[in-house]
Amino acid sequence: RAAMPIVVGNADSGISPAAAANRLRRNGGNGKRRRSHALPPVEHPPEIKAEFDLFPPCYALRSKVMTAPTLRQYQTDTIAEARTMMAQGKKAICLVAPTGAGKTLIAAHVIQSAVAKGKRVLFLAHRRELIEQCAAKLRDLAIWNYNVVLSGHPQSRNPDAPVQIASIQTLLRREYPPADLVIIDESHHICGGQ
Repeated sequence: RAAMPIVVGNADSGISPAAAANRLRRNGGNGKRRRSHALPPVEHPPEIKAEFDLFPPCYALRSKVMTAPTLRQYQTDTIAEARTMMAQGKKAICLVAPTGAGKTLIAAHVIQSAVAKGKRVLFLAHRRELIEQCAAKLRDLAIWNYNVVLSGHPQSRNPDAPVQIASIQTLLRREYPPADLVIIDESHHICGGQ
C-alpha cells in the first residue's frame, strides 16, 4: 500500500492545508493529488537535519518562510507581570489561563529568555503529549539544545543541555538535573496522589 502523501496549501492557490487534506480524503487517499498541493522537497541545513529526521514538519507553505510564533499582547503582559513578581522577590509564581491561551508558548518564550541569559531550565510535565508539545514549541523558537528526560525518548541524549524537558514520573527515578528556573506544566497535579 502506498504511503499517504503530505499535502499543503500554496499561498498562491488560496487553498488551506486542511482543505487540501479534505480533497485527498475525498479521493480515497489513492495518491491522486494536484501538483500545486504537493509538498516540494526541502533541503534542511545539516545542523538541524537530524532534528527534522526525528520530528518532521507536518506541513509547510511553499511560498512563505515559516517564522517563529509571536506572542499576543496578553501573553506578553503575563510574562512582564511574572518578571515583576520575581523582581519583588517572589519565588513561586502560578500562571493560570484557559485552554488554548498559549501557556506552553508563554513557557517556551520564558525558557528562550532564560537560556539567552545563560540560565538552566527544567520543564516538568506529567504526560508524554505535554512533553512533546513543549519540545515542539522550543523547536519553533529555534532552541535546539535541549534534552528530554523520558524513558525511551529519542531526544534523551544530551543530559548537559541547558534545557531539560522531563517527565515527572521518570525524573522521580533519576538524579535531578541542575536548574535555575523550574516550570511545571499542569501544576494542579502536584497535589495528586501519584
